[in-house]
Amino acid sequence: MAILKQHEFKNPLHRSGRCVYFEEVHTGQLYATLVGACCPPDLGGRPGFGLLVAIDHEEDPRLNSVPTADRWLRILTEFEEFNFEKLIYRCIALRNKLCGRELFIPTISRSWLSTELDPACQRALVDINRTLKREKKFYLSAVQDQDMDLANLVKTLYSVRRSLDLSRAKRLKGYLAAFGREQAKAKDAHKLWPSVTALCLAVNAIVAGRLWESPQIDIETRSMSDRRLDTLEKGFGTFDDYERDLVRHVADQDRWAQGLDYSDYCPGESISTIDER
Repeated sequence: MAILKQHEFKNPLHRSGRCVYFEEVHTGQLYATLVGACCPPDLGGRPGFGLLVAIDHEEDPRLNSVPTADRWLRILTEFEEFNFEKLIYRCIALRNKLCGRELFIPTISRSWLSTELDPACQRALVDINRTLKREKKFYLSAVQDQDMDLANLVKTLYSVRRSLDLSRAKRLKGYLAAFGREQAKAKDAHKLWPSVTALCLAVNAIVAGRLWESPQIDIETRSMSDRRLDTLEKGFGTFDDYERDLVRHVADQDRWAQGLDYSDYCPGESISTIDER
């Protein structure tokens, strides 16, 4: 049985001339869009984490000037796995269940947000995609590690904390309760906290892209990272080539960042102050 129904309406203000929104069958709740995020496990530490975040289609005036245009951000589902392949297959199963023939949700049908994958995870994802049909391949739209400032993303998360509905996310609620200013500033915090990172990536994409007012048609959601994986899948390159390209890219980014001054940076208050719901 379908989980979501898709509704379409004409909107001359958008380039496409039409927009869509989604209805959750069992609850009748309406969503403007849904965003999936999945971060790999921290080996020897915390499990990898996947989640699905939706933003309401309608405003709730009780939120009173939250930066989501007074719409609730709802975590619809969460799951965690120490095994990266199992984590990806759970994402694929959910993606396929939500994005069947009747539905088109670019932000989860084309790719899910993630951090940059290490070589072992890259190989695993390539192997998984080789078993899938062309139109069913799964991509993680990755943010490069050197650009992954979790403390900065936490600022966005904290700014919308009153609009977060965590009622279906008990694991995530526990991780957030243990996550604060010092954890956000730690080196490689995004690797040590896959759950918080996944949430931050999804929330930031929604807020920065103002996805509650964007047409859900012709949205480009794939990153350079998964385009490189395409090359590997087709046999046009090797993982050594991939790693050389990545090292070159990192060096370019480092040179660009050398002149930046982060001495006065502060990630804000502890995210653990999110109200219980």
